[in-house]
Amino acid sequence: MSKKGTTPDRYRIAEWGSGYFHMDSEGFLRIHPEGPEGPGVRLEEILSGLEERGLNDPLMLRFPQILTHRQTKIFEAFQSAIENYSYSRHYQGVFPVKVNHDRTVVETLIRSGRERRFGIEVGSKAELCLGLTMDLHPEAYVICNGFKDRDYLELAVQATKHGRRVLVIAENPQEIEDIVFTVQKLNQPVLIGFRARLHAEGTGRWQESTGHKGKFGLTTMEIVEGIEVLNGAGLLDKLVALHFHMGSQVCDILNLKAAIKEAIRLYCAMKPKAGALDVLDLGGGLGVDYDGSRTATDWSVNYTIEEYARDAVYIVKDCCERSGIESPVLVTESGRALTAYHAVLTLSSLRVVGRHEHREYSKYQTRAHQIEDMKATLEDARVTNYREAFHDATQLLNEVLSGFKLGYVSLEDRAVAECLYRDICFKVRSLMQHNPRATRD
Repeated sequence: MSKKGTTPDRYRIAEWGSGYFHMDSEGFLRIHPEGPEGPGVRLEEILSGLEERGLNDPLMLRFPQILTHRQTKIFEAFQSAIENYSYSRHYQGVFPVKVNHDRTVVETLIRSGRERRFGIEVGSKAELCLGLTMDLHPEAYVICNGFKDRDYLELAVQATKHGRRVLVIAENPQEIEDIVFTVQKLNQPVLIGFRARLHAEGTGRWQESTGHKGKFGLTTMEIVEGIEVLNGAGLLDKLVALHFHMGSQVCDILNLKAAIKEAIRLYCAMKPKAGALDVLDLGGGLGVDYDGSRTATDWSVNYTIEEYARDAVYIVKDCCERSGIESPVLVTESGRALTAYHAVLTLSSLRVVGRHEHREYSKYQTRAHQIEDMKATLEDARVTNYREAFHDATQLLNEVLSGFKLGYVSLEDRAVAECLYRDICFKVRSLMQHNPRATRD
């Protein structure tokens, strides 16, 4: 929406919008559902049209074209890497339904990705029922993760009778036993995969659920024993996939590369014992750059989709060639990277709470010596020393707050210190505009 004084870079939309969002010269937010090269429309025009039809905010606007564009972007990134490195196999993705259960989202992705063998990943009986209703390509996978009771496993195995390419991922030894029991009970085979518990760790909020201390996946010994169990049951020829998952929003490409390298080494070591292995499922983790900083933080990533795809293809091919093993089909379970941009929630502002207005504080008598130091810091801040000014101001404010809690600083002193700190921050922000690297510090 327009606003007097708004500039295209105030909210850094060009950096985090990934080409789908930008602010035009008049201060209006424009949306490009088909990517930066496609046509755009002002959000205000969409909302005005909806208002004329009697629809008022809050509204959730969904752009299926963005879903299709993201899906194509990921597929083409892998396809380009496959061609560039002469990789002998293909790539196909699946959508983890838990990321977004909305019917239009799931159907859009399945429909637009059908010719690319795009499948679905489920984690419960309800999600499996949903997946079985989709018009999937015959070679698309229905990957079954999550907690698997006997009913879940029976439904998955029975689905294979109807031509579904169901792949059940065993995450612990008991699930291997349950899969064998269900297959023998129904006399119907099913494709099986093992989820490995890698030593490589993820990053960000879900880091603690990864690595060798995590609770998900099979240890190396459990994989060895699982192969023996399947061999004894005559089902070793159904073990076709090795899967790992690094958690959501992995922000550092180095962690992803380490996990892929460990996983493909494990795959190559398993292949002589389990000859039917043919798929390496890289799981999820492909992140979104929410703040546009391209850094390894919880709200950003330090890599692109293209870099992720190139690294995955190269690492897998290199390891397989060194081991004399045929390269596997590559599968990813990217959900966040597919859906994060496609929906916009619009709300009307009930009230504007200003934090920018200057408050006159010179009339107050103060005693804390930190206040005089803060006034000097405000006066002396320059382009050449804005970092030092900010650090000094932060330290001085903390001293005032500590003194206030101990009863040594008055209410007026605290109020003036907070106002001075605000003024210093606004001046520092203004000075930062002269340093193109400042916003990444």
